[in-house]
Amino acid sequence: MKNIAFIAFSFILSVAAFSLSATAQPAAMDPDDEVSAAPPVGQQGFPAFASHVEVATIYHKLTGQLPDFDTWARLSPECRAEKTQTGRIDCQENKREELRQKYQLQTVTESIPVPFVPAIFSAYSRENNGYVVKNFTDETYMPFTYAGRNYAVIPQGLMDHQFLPITGPAQKDVETALRGAQRKAVVLLYIQPTFADKNAAAVELDGKQYTLISGKVTNIGVYKCRKTQPCTLLWEEGSREDREEQREDLMNLKR
Repeated sequence: MKNIAFIAFSFILSVAAFSLSATAQPAAMDPDDEVSAAPPVGQQGFPAFASHVEVATIYHKLTGQLPDFDTWARLSPECRAEKTQTGRIDCQENKREELRQKYQLQTVTESIPVPFVPAIFSAYSRENNGYVVKNFTDETYMPFTYAGRNYAVIPQGLMDHQFLPITGPAQKDVETALRGAQRKAVVLLYIQPTFADKNAAAVELDGKQYTLISGKVTNIGVYKCRKTQPCTLLWEEGSREDREEQREDLMNLKR
């Protein structure tokens, strides 16, 4: 992987390809016991996480640029799926207004949840009482795409979360889950967006051009998510109650 200098950034970020698709996995005794190769979209027990349009909106909020709502509406998956011209026109009118409202309400002060799939865990360290997520690196990024534009979320401080101090009953739950999934689990990163540069050129990663968004990792959760079963929270760093209280305060402000 090559380190890529961000022109016009006040700091240098090292990025390299991280795909939400899993690498080849060893055969398991029960395929339904494996961690899915894709993020658990809509899977029961897993929190809603940042959407492609939300990340695109956050970029424009950070840079102070209004999106081209007409183009966004026209290229939205919902409107492109319409079979008739009348249906597409109606869809675009409604979608345009929906996107405007999302932009107005979007905040960059709250962390957004982003799944990391699959997270590969080390053996449990009894000396240090915890696990290392082996495939967290300084070059990790999270890819998103909306309206024909690719966005890469760069999780700053990720390596500070590479060691997970898991003890007590939670450690037994995590270890049980890792045995069934070849030491793979789903990790949910909470990332607070901090910086994007509207003047920076797109950066090529894995043959695609990406617009870059930097964010600080504020929290992390470990989930057991099988292919055909609801997800289960095994362990979480920090306080979920504090995050929910912060989210409620923000919702009250929006009202």
